[in-house]
This record gives sequence, structure tokens and C-alpha cells, in this order.
Amino acid sequence: MSTFTPEKASADIGVYGLGVMGANLARNLARNGYATAVFNRTQARTEKLMAQHGDEATFIPASTLEDFIASLRTPRVAIMMVQAGPSTDAVMEQLAALMDEGDIIVDCGNSLFTDTIRREKWAAERGLHFVGAGVSGGEEGALWGPSIMPGGTPASYDRLGPMFEAIAATYDGVPCCTYIGANGAGHFVKMVHNGIEYADMQVIAEAYTLLREGLGATPAEIADIFAAWNEGELNSYLMEITVEVLRQVDAETGKPLVDLIVDAASQKGTGKWTVQTALDLAVPVTAIGEATFARGASSEPAQRAAGQTLAGNASALVIESDEARAAFIEDVRQALFASKIVAYSQGFDEIEAGAAEYEWDIDKGALARIWRAGCIIRAAFLDDITRAYEADPDLPLLLAACDKIDGGGLALTDKVTVSREAARVPGPTAFLEAYENAEVSMLLKAAAVICAGDAIYALGEAAYGSIEACAIAAAEKLNSMGIQAESGEIANGSVRLSADDLVRIGGKLSTSECFSLYSGIFYDSIQHEDGRTTELASSNKLIKSCVGTNGVATGSSAEAGYCGIFSAKRGSAVFICAVIGAKNSSERAAKAKAMLEYAFAAYDIKTVAKQGERIAAVEVKNGTASVAELTAREGVVCLLPKNSELQSDKDIPDMLEAPVSKNDVLGSITYSLDGEQIAKVELVSSADIPRAGTAHYVGRILCEWLHA
Repeated sequence: MSTFTPEKASADIGVYGLGVMGANLARNLARNGYATAVFNRTQARTEKLMAQHGDEATFIPASTLEDFIASLRTPRVAIMMVQAGPSTDAVMEQLAALMDEGDIIVDCGNSLFTDTIRREKWAAERGLHFVGAGVSGGEEGALWGPSIMPGGTPASYDRLGPMFEAIAATYDGVPCCTYIGANGAGHFVKMVHNGIEYADMQVIAEAYTLLREGLGATPAEIADIFAAWNEGELNSYLMEITVEVLRQVDAETGKPLVDLIVDAASQKGTGKWTVQTALDLAVPVTAIGEATFARGASSEPAQRAAGQTLAGNASALVIESDEARAAFIEDVRQALFASKIVAYSQGFDEIEAGAAEYEWDIDKGALARIWRAGCIIRAAFLDDITRAYEADPDLPLLLAACDKIDGGGLALTDKVTVSREAARVPGPTAFLEAYENAEVSMLLKAAAVICAGDAIYALGEAAYGSIEACAIAAAEKLNSMGIQAESGEIANGSVRLSADDLVRIGGKLSTSECFSLYSGIFYDSIQHEDGRTTELASSNKLIKSCVGTNGVATGSSAEAGYCGIFSAKRGSAVFICAVIGAKNSSERAAKAKAMLEYAFAAYDIKTVAKQGERIAAVEVKNGTASVAELTAREGVVCLLPKNSELQSDKDIPDMLEAPVSKNDVLGSITYSLDGEQIAKVELVSSADIPRAGTAHYVGRILCEWLHA
């Protein structure tokens, strides 16, 4: 047996535990230029790693744990790749006993997040940092680039982050690694990731069963079908490897390999934890739950065999034409895609609920980005999910559509046929289907409550004939409001809006009669023509927590943070505010509520003048009337600090010379506060007063004589 005695402080990072995952992670670190200390309780694994891969890069092996720790540069970083549970606690205690204040222990195993919260607290009490990092991608991912989800303290990520980002998979040049949040946040999202994986695998298996049992298709034929699907929106790692498995043939029997594999699936616990945690958080994760239960059922062969005799187990379908076969395959494809979306959506719902419960600042858009490569659930539509968390680019389209409805160009009871393009719009969705007929009121409700991109798109097409025409109208509307935007940017969702822009748009939307019908709803549902129901739950928490809140919209992106436009009305006062750059949805709501409550507490809405209100009377010379009543040309409302008094400066003539036109501005009153002009009321005559002629004077004299 060899004796490894490393040089002190010679390694950038260390890996404890050299099973397949640990060894491959160490090789990945070393290959990316980091001198990597390696240690295993059974030294044979250390020797195997050095014998097979020692010449790949800089490895620093150690025979004792003391030498392993001593070889690490400060602040030391030691990664544990050991079995979850008591083994992790035992190794952690061994490492902590040899480490100094500020050193970092990293658990890259699949630990339960509540254990990670406990361990982080234990480490902090000893002056150490503890990082629970989810690592997805299996053996190949660990070696060539996984998706990494580290939690812990921000300070630990400052030291660890650059190394993890260097070894992570990349997508469009972006590392599939980001800081997730405090203590157990990293392991929490990895747990949910695995739960989504359970559901994804289950629905693929169910699609296989429908094609195998329903069509009588062979595994090879299904492989071809899946391969074609993998070229489109269903492209994913799991579809890819499913195709490979289905094409395998057993050399001895000549039978498809899938028919010879024991159909019993084990589980490591993350799926179960996901479901248990969802129950604790009161979040429905039905797709993940059913997948987890299906794994349990697969381990009961006798029970499943008994179920095969039930009447519901029908034989293959009778399909008499190629067209019917193709239609059935397309139905299964769409069902699979919808099921995947549901699974991912439920997973993200659980992540949001967990973040709120444990006060984690989790960026869901960032999660979608780091899951696009390296991890098991990587799929093409994660790119769509990433874009879905961008600050809402659909608001200008919605503004234009509401203008059209308010103007009578589109009735709430009108029926709209949803286009294929509208049904495929990513982001918050009303789950509209192509060619579905939907009432404008239904689409507007989905748009107002959850900013459903598909509903907004469908409204825009219905109101203007095409989304391009709607974008042109939206651009014209924004430009009239002083907001510079190109129609092309609006149409493709690339328009960028400032906080001031958002407030202006929010103000216009909040005064829209049709939008106001639904914008204050926190939870509701819509009914589709095929009987489906889509639940609508607003992400605007102020509707429940801030009196008078009636909209408007929320969104988030990695660049802008959590953003929102919020409107609230109390009495005659309506205030609009915008939040940009919040860390999470809770902070966004808290900042918005603070601004609105301050506004209502500090300011009053004062009506200076009502349109047509009589302000003054002025003598008219040589007119058919001797006096002109001056009225306010327009109503003027001011926002004033509470208990403040306005000063007025009147500019009203002593006498007018006929003729007098009611369209002419004849005077004004300027209102100021502390020397600053606040408002100006222009005055006009309440009626036209023509110049008087001779007949008029004769008539007046005669009238006075008769009444004398």
C-alpha cells in the first residue's frame, strides 16, 4: 500500500469520498486547473484514481485525513461525496475537528434539505461555513459538466462559486451554476429537481405504454417516434436516452432489451421528500406524487399482475387508416408535452412556496437557466420557462387590446379563435389550445389575473387582426405617452421599460374599464369550451395584504430582479407604484406596500376645479349679455401633502368686449405651494355672447319700459 504525504497548503480544493461521483468530480476540478486534494476512507480508491487518472492533471492524494486537511489552502474548501444521512454527519464532524474558522465544508450529496439547515447552523456555531450543493448530471455530468445548485452563505460562494462555475455545464456560454440561497436552499431545489425528474420519466413511460398497447407498436417503432419528437419542443436528455434504450436488442434472444428488463423501479428518497414537503407546504404536486406512487407500485408485481385481469385493460386500438394512426400519435405527443409542462410548473410552485416558508431568495428564472444543460431534466422548453420569468413584455399589447375593448371595437362576449401561435406563447399561461374558441372576457380575466401570455396574444390578434398590427397600435399608444418603443420590439417581446414607463402603463391600465373588471382578483378560474378548468392565482400578494389594491402586473428576470406595477384605490385617491430589482416576490410585495401605504398616509387628492364649474362673473361691454360667467375649461386634480394649503393667483379681466366665444380662454387661476406652481385652471365663458346691434338696444329699452 502506498503512503501519500502531500505538501501543506498545496491544493485549491479537496474531495472526500472517491466513489464514481466523487472521483469524476475531482477529475473535473483538476482538469479545469484546480489543484485537487483527494481522500477516501478506504485508500484503495485513492490508489485506483491515481493509477488510472493521476497523469490527467494536478491531484494531491493523502493517506490520512489530517494530511488531507493540511494540504488545503486557506480558507479551506473540502467537498464531501459520501452517503446521505449519518455518514454525512460523521464525516462532517471529522472535518470540522481539523478545520479553522472561515473554512468551508461542502456536501455535494443528495441530503435532505432540513438536515442541511441543521448542519449549517451547527457549522456556524463553530465559525465554519457549510454549503449544501445539489449536483445533477450523474457520473458523466460530474466528469464533464454538471448543473450545480449551491446554497449556504454568500461569503462561501465568493470562494467556491468561481470553481463551481468553471466545472459546470454551459448553455450559450452561461455556466449552469448559480448561488441559490441560504442554508438548505441548494439541496431543496435539487430535491424538487429530482421530483420533476420522477414525473418526467413517468409520463414518458406512459406515452410509451399508450403507443405500445394502444397501437401495438414495437419498441423500435416507438424509438423512431420518440426520436422525431426529440427534434422539436419535446427535446430533452430523458427523451434522448429513452430512444437509445428502446433501440437496444438483446444479443442472446434477439428480443428488445426493454422487454427483458425487470419493470421495478427503486428510489433514493428525493421524490418522496418532494411529495412530503409539498404536503407540508400545502402545494399540489399531483404529477410528481403520482410518479412517486407509481414507483412504489412497480415494486409490487403480484398486485400489478392481479390488476391485469380487470376489464379496463383493453387490447390494441382498431385504427383503420394512416391518418387515424398519425392523429393518435399526435394526441399522445401533445398529452406528453402538456404533462411535462404541468410537472415543471408544479415543481416551480413548490420552490416558490419553499422560498417563502424558509425565507430564501430563490430566482426561478436563474434555476430554469442552470437546468438547461448538465442536469437530468434538461429540456428545450426550459429556455421558454427562462423567458417566462422575464419582466412582462406583454403589457403594451394588453394596453392596446384594452383600448380596443373600451372603445367598443371588441365586446366582452365576443368569441375568439385562439391561433396556433398564441397557444404556444411561453410564460404564464391560461393553457389555451390552438383553435379553441374563447370569450374575450375569459381571455381578459386570464390576462389581468396572471398576465397569461397566450391570452394576451390572442386578445391582440382578435382586436387588431394580427399581433404585428397590435404591436403597431401599442407602439403608437406608448409614444403618445412619452414612452419610446418600436413595434418590432413589442411584437418579439424584447421591449425594455423603465420604472417610470411601467408607472405610466400601469396608470392607463388601472383606468381601463374592461381591465378593472378582473385586475383585483387574487384567485379564480376559467372554463374552456372542452370542459377543462384552468385555475388562476395572482402573484400580486398586495391584493390580499394591502387595502384597495386593484392590480396591475408582476414579472421577474435575472437582469431586472423581481418587478411589478401596483395600483391601489382608497376613496378618490388612486396611487400607482413600480418596483424593480427586488430579491424575491416577498420583498417586491413589501416594498410596494410600503410605498402605497406611505402615499395614502402622506398625501391627499384635492379637486381644485371641476369641468364647467362657475368661477367668476365678468361684465361684458357691447354684448347681447351684460355678464359672462367664467367656468373651468377642464377639471383639475392635485396631489398634495396632507394639511397643506394652496396659494392662488387670479388672472381675470375686469371687463370683456363683445363678441365673446365660449371656446376662447379668457382668464386663469394659478395654484402654487411654497412658491412652486402646482396647477393652472383655464377659464372660458359658459356661452357665446355676440356683439349687440341697434335692434338689441331698442328691444332692451322697450322691455325695460314695459316692466316699469
